[in-house]
Amino acid sequence: AKDLIMAGDALRYRLSFTGHALACGRIDKRRFLIALKRTDLITDADEMQTVDAHLAEAIFARAPMSTARFTAMVDAIVAAWAPDALRRRKERVTADRNVTITPDRFTPGQSRISGTLPDADAAEFNARLSAMATAVHAGDPRTLPMARADALKALARGESALTCRCDDCTTPTTEAEAAQDLDAPTANPAEYATEPPARDAASADTVTEPLGSHASPSSPDAPRATFHIVVNLSTLIGLDDDPAFLDRHGIVDADTARQLLAEARRTYIQPASTAADAAPVPDADPSTTKYAPSRKLQALVRAGELCCTFPGCNAPVWQIDLDHT
Repeated sequence: AKDLIMAGDALRYRLSFTGHALACGRIDKRRFLIALKRTDLITDADEMQTVDAHLAEAIFARAPMSTARFTAMVDAIVAAWAPDALRRRKERVTADRNVTITPDRFTPGQSRISGTLPDADAAEFNARLSAMATAVHAGDPRTLPMARADALKALARGESALTCRCDDCTTPTTEAEAAQDLDAPTANPAEYATEPPARDAASADTVTEPLGSHASPSSPDAPRATFHIVVNLSTLIGLDDDPAFLDRHGIVDADTARQLLAEARRTYIQPASTAADAAPVPDADPSTTKYAPSRKLQALVRAGELCCTFPGCNAPVWQIDLDHT
């Protein structure tokens, strides 16, 4: 009831142009409520009218979009025409951060953890848990949710990596087995050059960062956490303050984006060679050739999308097949 009362007030006073888009069927009630929520920190009446006009114009100019794309569009318009609202949102979410641990009243012996964090901090924390959970060997008996829970416990204990529980890592070596190994003929070194495959190995169409040599479960170094942020170069070097897009979370302000990129490990996509510079390619049977885009090309393609392009799908772009972008 409260949402309906607030929506009715906004239709009359705050979002009248966007309300016209709702009345015409260009958006539904769910998207109108998204627009209402994402503009609630705009306090200046002129700014609110400007945002409303640009939002309605964008709605009528574009095809229907998923809720993730619609939310990002609203946030981008707010950031462009009411930047103080974005600053106030950052201050609010920073002040509201908290973590609580309470006993589960429905399951004896179990507790629940809940909390709120700014988007950038939440993305970093989530990526750290996933990196630790997936650095164990494929034979580890824990599911990914179980391993993430153990990763949280390890972080609370000051540990930077999970101990793998696969048979190779947990089976103790007896003195007799050690002596037998010393007497055995030397094996091909290549057999020991490769670690067992990591859990949930990425497919060819998924862009993920390599874990590196320090990601071994027995290594004291923490596995490198990876999450994705898309930002204009002009914003990164300080020529403007256009917002960036944090994968799975949405718009973040320029200062936060610069801070994240300053701490990141970066690679750069070089322009492809021209046809004149490229070496001649011998004729090949098209039926026997396969093309797999490079990791950098995949990253460039995915950076141009916010989420899956299938109608109505909100799946993160970095977790979908490349042909869905």
